[in-house]
Amino acid sequence: MKPRRLGIRSRLFIAFGLIVFVTVLSSAVSWFVYENLSQSFNGVTVLDIPQITRASGLAAKSGEIVTAAPILMSARTERDRAKTWNRLRKVIERSQALVNALGPVENKTRPARERARGRERDRERNGDGDRGNGDGAKGDSDEGGGEGRQRETSLRQQLDDVRSIMAALDGNARRQLLFEKRNEELTERLRWAHADFLDEVDPLISDAKFNLDLLLRRSQLNEQVDLAGKRADSIKARMGEQEVLLQIKADVNLLVGLILRMANAKDDRQLNSVRLFAATAIARIHEGLARLPKRAGNVSLRQSTKTILSYVDGQNNLFQLQRDAFDLARNTAVMLDTSAALVGKFQSSATAVAAQIKAQAIDKATVAGQLTRQAKTLLVWASIGSIAIAISVVWFYVGRSLVGRVQRLNSSMERIAEGNLAAPVPLGGDDEITDMAASLEVFRRRISQTQN
Repeated sequence: MKPRRLGIRSRLFIAFGLIVFVTVLSSAVSWFVYENLSQSFNGVTVLDIPQITRASGLAAKSGEIVTAAPILMSARTERDRAKTWNRLRKVIERSQALVNALGPVENKTRPARERARGRERDRERNGDGDRGNGDGAKGDSDEGGGEGRQRETSLRQQLDDVRSIMAALDGNARRQLLFEKRNEELTERLRWAHADFLDEVDPLISDAKFNLDLLLRRSQLNEQVDLAGKRADSIKARMGEQEVLLQIKADVNLLVGLILRMANAKDDRQLNSVRLFAATAIARIHEGLARLPKRAGNVSLRQSTKTILSYVDGQNNLFQLQRDAFDLARNTAVMLDTSAALVGKFQSSATAVAAQIKAQAIDKATVAGQLTRQAKTLLVWASIGSIAIAISVVWFYVGRSLVGRVQRLNSSMERIAEGNLAAPVPLGGDDEITDMAASLEVFRRRISQTQN
């Protein structure tokens, strides 16, 4: 008997090993596909969704900054200003933390065709039309990261600009409160200085009137006195002094009213108009002081008058204080417009980043959907392949090669057992069934020889 190469057991092991191999292969392919699918979903859930939340929060924080700037400038007390600035500073710090958490946002959502067109335009612009594809591939790989880093740098720079302009606005708010406080202090001091002036001038006016009345009564008692003489000159001097005092009082009262109106002026036009009238009143006051007799009783009046004049031209200049306040208000208005533009730009950039990350998440979700469909397709084909191979093994090998040969051998054995020693014995194959058929053939021949 010639040696066998493969027996039934070996062939069955090979057949079922093939089924196991196809099953393992389909499982490995499914594992690979689902691993990519898991990575894609993790990229969306672990990275993109938090990034979208941060970018949306960044846009919301910029809205808070926009609303906080006017509130900061409208603060009426230092406590309100400090409270508003602390809240605004915390919003900016949270925005900075969100920008740091965002990091470089790579632009991977642009289609490959668009990136290829961009590289082609760059090569044409730079005269690199003959450059190989290697540089283009390198540029493509670096493009997303470069744009992401540039966008992150832009957000940081914009936020730094916003922080700087807000700090400058806070400085203006401080100065505005100082101007208002200084205005109130000087206004209150002016009222007290005016009261002191009235305390000085009213007794002088009363004394001048009393002295004038006394001179007139003496003149009436002594009609023989020559009025054109010394007594008449004295009466005229007293009348002139009384007139000067009354004029100074009227001009100072007018000037105080103008200064108070100046302190509450609404714009430069009103301020300049009041300043013009105040200059006229000041000129008359100086003229009156020059005409006032240089007596010891008028020294205090001169000093109190000069104190009031210092609120227009001296160290307590309310006019210059109000002008500085108007300059500050104009500067603040420009800064508010600038801050609104900067915050608007920052908000637009944050919204653009949020939209880009959202597009990137949608792109990853689309890829995940494609991977899901591919996984389903691969699983279907792997299942079909496994079933087809199993059916082929069972049908062609087990059914036809093994079971069929055993049935034919069994049929021969039954016919021989019934006495039909001429029944043919199937001897095809090279396995254990062949050995059984050969043994049956030997048995049949020996029986035939015995009977013959």
